[in-house]
Amino acid sequence: MILMACAFAGCAQKGQQASSVPTAAPTQQAGGEAAPEDKYAKELTITVARRGDSRAVEEDLFSPYVKEKFNIVFEITDINNNDFVTKMNLLLASGEAPDINLDQRPEFMLNEWIQAGYFRGYTQEEIKNLMPNYYAQYTEEEWKSIWPAISYSDGKSYYFSSRRANSIDMAWLYREDIFNKLNLKFPTTTDGLLEVMRTLKKETGKVPYVSANSGDVLWAFTGFLQVFGIPELAPRELSYVDPVSGEFVPYAFTTDTFRQHVIFMNKLYEEGLIWQEFATGTTDQVNATISQGNHMIAWSYPSKIESELNRLSRNENPEASWVWAKDMPSSNPERATYFKANPYYNASGVGFSADASDEVIERYMAFMDWLHTDEGMVFRTYGIEGVTYRKEGNNYVFMDHMTSPLKSEGKTLTNYGFVTGGRQHPNLNEYYYPHLTELEKTFFNRKGYYHFISPVMAYTDEESSELADITTSLQQTAREYYAKFIMGHLDAEDDKEWENYVSTMKKLGLDRFCEIRTTAYERSNR
Repeated sequence: MILMACAFAGCAQKGQQASSVPTAAPTQQAGGEAAPEDKYAKELTITVARRGDSRAVEEDLFSPYVKEKFNIVFEITDINNNDFVTKMNLLLASGEAPDINLDQRPEFMLNEWIQAGYFRGYTQEEIKNLMPNYYAQYTEEEWKSIWPAISYSDGKSYYFSSRRANSIDMAWLYREDIFNKLNLKFPTTTDGLLEVMRTLKKETGKVPYVSANSGDVLWAFTGFLQVFGIPELAPRELSYVDPVSGEFVPYAFTTDTFRQHVIFMNKLYEEGLIWQEFATGTTDQVNATISQGNHMIAWSYPSKIESELNRLSRNENPEASWVWAKDMPSSNPERATYFKANPYYNASGVGFSADASDEVIERYMAFMDWLHTDEGMVFRTYGIEGVTYRKEGNNYVFMDHMTSPLKSEGKTLTNYGFVTGGRQHPNLNEYYYPHLTELEKTFFNRKGYYHFISPVMAYTDEESSELADITTSLQQTAREYYAKFIMGHLDAEDDKEWENYVSTMKKLGLDRFCEIRTTAYERSNR
């Protein structure tokens, strides 16, 4: 556990948009005493769970700056990504739950945690009153689709995400240097994709696609799910609406479409076209494998080309050059080609512990609300002016010693102790990520290209409780079979073995799961 002290004093009144930019920490009155009107005079300790590797703090600028604004002492627990759910379960079950969870997600057993009473829920009106700046990041029209998607049968939400910085940020990427050398074009069909990957394997002796997710193997090949017309976010959302037919699919991982995806992935596995450790590999192992010259096609973020993919690939070949593809592959391009459009909100949101005191929650909400002012967004995105960033006209630019979207070497804000959620400042994309505009122009409103829109489903208390138990069993079993099918331990092309998988899922409550989800979808979308 890393302890970070930070205090808050002199925050803008709720509902007011702060306009100043952080340059140096404000000072207290002589003698260090708080001003009489300071509503944060009492120091509070707030425990926080953060999902991610342990931070290497070299110089803490975060705590001293925030220390003067809210009078909080943060106790931060860093939890490795792959261990997050397991360790959170232990903390919650032992009564040692942190006051704040920075990475609350529905797929992280949120339904079960809500049923157990571990977290506080809030209505839309309560959030509007408690955190007006947070609330104002979305328009009322946007809230009409957001709130039904994040709220539960009691009319409350239990996680609160900040606005995503962009409407599209993922694409297929490829090694342009190798493609040019071999006179290859990025494929638009699954047959073409298979042939390109075979050529890459034959000509380089390397593995064309390297990916792994030991925490949840269903996330290992989400780009390939999308190729077959299954949403990239299916491992989280489970249900989807086909954007071509309008058909509601209550469960993604037992359909004929999923079966075809699994058969294709098994073919890639058997031919050594995907990394064999996809179900057990760690992030470090993936990076080491890429650094050896493997990985020439990726489903990822173009923003990672310089900071990650080129950096790793150039360990083996200094001339390595990744670019993003202007096309998407499809298993049936005559029907549809799919791309991923982002929801309005981030995947992770802030969760408030039911065991935390009212004053702790109120204080953290004040901090969280401030992070959604212009001042707060600059602080959480860029840090301290003159130290981590500088102003160039209307743009915020990271200092030369800092990493940036254009430079992978240097210090990061975590080296200066920053641990914040909140909303990314819009100027970051405008200055550093012009490709995001090009992505939008390339894929949105393109003939034959479609994206998924998350279905709105509101459940009753009884439905939520029943779904929680069924979902856990279904997903655990789907993960096990997915890995076995891909690795050839089971044959998805064998009708008997596939039917056995579906039968096993039905014994775990698949039919009831589909019935509840279909009922909720039809009720919510009349």
